[in-house]
Amino acid sequence: NDEQLTRNLRIMTTLDYVGQAAINNSVAETPLTADGRQFAVVMQRADGAVAGQYGGDRNASEVDLTDKPSVSGSADKIYAYAEEFEHGDVNLETIMPDPPTFTWEGGDNGNDWSPEQSGNYCASDDSCTVAEAIAKSSNPVILQLMENRGITSLDEMRRIMKDFGIQTETPVVPAILLGATEASLFDRTTGINGLISNNGARVTPYRLDTIWALENNIYVQKYFKLPAEPLPVVSETTSEMLTTALRVVPREGTASKHLADFPSDI
Repeated sequence: NDEQLTRNLRIMTTLDYVGQAAINNSVAETPLTADGRQFAVVMQRADGAVAGQYGGDRNASEVDLTDKPSVSGSADKIYAYAEEFEHGDVNLETIMPDPPTFTWEGGDNGNDWSPEQSGNYCASDDSCTVAEAIAKSSNPVILQLMENRGITSLDEMRRIMKDFGIQTETPVVPAILLGATEASLFDRTTGINGLISNNGARVTPYRLDTIWALENNIYVQKYFKLPAEPLPVVSETTSEMLTTALRVVPREGTASKHLADFPSDI
């Protein structure tokens, strides 16, 4: 039985007790929404070690929500900007028009495409820097940048996402710039970890650190997680620009309204 298999083993996981306790306390204090929607949490250290995880209320769902694909939303824009910083003549100070809406002519398999949501996201003078566009999550700005290079930019964005661990298939259409593709929270966390925390290099997530087995009254190490070399995907310069831009999001951008709930020194 399981007890016989494990009672002579000492297994060290990557779990951070303080971090997991904080997750558990937050879950206990947060009631489910009226429509039954749940939330999931993944905490991952820079080297890929999973420090904490919550996959939903198993009484309400038997599915681990951290592994369940869901629509990513505007979080995927960061990969579009990574593509632009890598291959376009663009940086954080580049000034772009920010019209109320934008149409990508022929972008959707030959059909014109524009996002459902419209409005001026950035400055009142209908233009803004790329840094401000990232903070305000402007749809028209990133669409204009990507249209300049056409379908090639979408292909490259999809490759970057895959190289960072986003495993779900992504159609080559402009909607992927705004998060039309589905990905699990676990994959998304791993991707952003590599993009931001590891200077643009992919990390391999893991939960098991060390295993010892009792032999002749002495514990002998049977497994040890060797450090994995991060796999470069984008340049350190691109990673630095994205990190700089994302620091503004909780202060002045789309996440600023939640800053009081998640205080930080960012």
